[in-house]
Amino acid sequence: PEYLLAARFVLGLAIGAACASAPLYIAEISPAARRGTLVTLFQLAITIGILAGYFLDKLLSGSGSWRLMLGSGIFPAAVLFAGMIPLPNSPRWLISKGRTNEAVKILAAVSGGDLRKAESDAEDVKNILSIERKTRLSELLRAPVVYAVITATGLFILQQFSGINSVMYYAPVIFGEAGLTSSDTALLATVSVGVVNVLATFIAVWLLDRAGRKPLLYAGFGGMLLSLAAMGFIFASGGGGWTAVPAVWFYVACFAFSLGPIPWLIMTEVFPLSIRGRAVGIVTTAGWGANIIISLSFLPLLHAVGLSLTFWAYSAVCLIGIFFVLRAVPETRGKTLEEIERSLLVKK
Repeated sequence: PEYLLAARFVLGLAIGAACASAPLYIAEISPAARRGTLVTLFQLAITIGILAGYFLDKLLSGSGSWRLMLGSGIFPAAVLFAGMIPLPNSPRWLISKGRTNEAVKILAAVSGGDLRKAESDAEDVKNILSIERKTRLSELLRAPVVYAVITATGLFILQQFSGINSVMYYAPVIFGEAGLTSSDTALLATVSVGVVNVLATFIAVWLLDRAGRKPLLYAGFGGMLLSLAAMGFIFASGGGGWTAVPAVWFYVACFAFSLGPIPWLIMTEVFPLSIRGRAVGIVTTAGWGANIIISLSFLPLLHAVGLSLTFWAYSAVCLIGIFFVLRAVPETRGKTLEEIERSLLVKK
């Protein structure tokens, strides 16, 4: 057990680093008009990985091959490692290091060969860097950067406290409480949740750069609130069985096109360039911290107050989330990172 815990700790560090750096890199190298779509592909890859894990668990559940279950993760890790090798540096990082010519070539490549636009974008980044003062970590606690911290961290806390990982981690337990007592049936229902998670993420891929961030957040929070309230009533009335499954599907679908990808996107957009990497790391840490709290608290809540009150508590979080989006989340659709920084963070 000690070796497994140590390996899991190292794996957690690696996943945390990847979750901070991958969406940030994608955001910094993407054209403004497609940034939402491309960053959302990061979340789509996560949902596909979760679904693959569910299928593998279902396939191996009767064999006792837990070593194969754990060891199979080496294959996507190897693909990720190999795929990272040919990737270029972030053009914004290059400009911050004075390597503007290299940055222009990369910007031209991602903008379809438009050298004039690439030079204009590079000049915009240089202008932002010249306006910024040398930013320290203490700036995260001062206006105007602290508002970005509240926005990004708040979205991640709401993401977790809306209960998503309680549902994803403990889906077999939830379906068991609903009366699906067969382990095979519960696992099959869990796999169906993974399928819904993947399919609904495509809604975000399609709409994020068309409809914008805030409309999808409103729709997601509203749908999650309704489905969580319905799940609470289902379990309070003594019902369950397969009637609980569509409610879980709808909840997961609403999460997948809103709170699933959008916090990862917003955190890469709202911080000034000079502190963006460190700020994203801190926000990601806060998100995983909230994940720990919600995942460790679910079973005690289940035993203390039951599933109905637990789901109603999560629905109350979604109601808070609607007001949070109204007051604290900016609409960033179609804007370059420099335009966002200029409008939100740079003092005139």
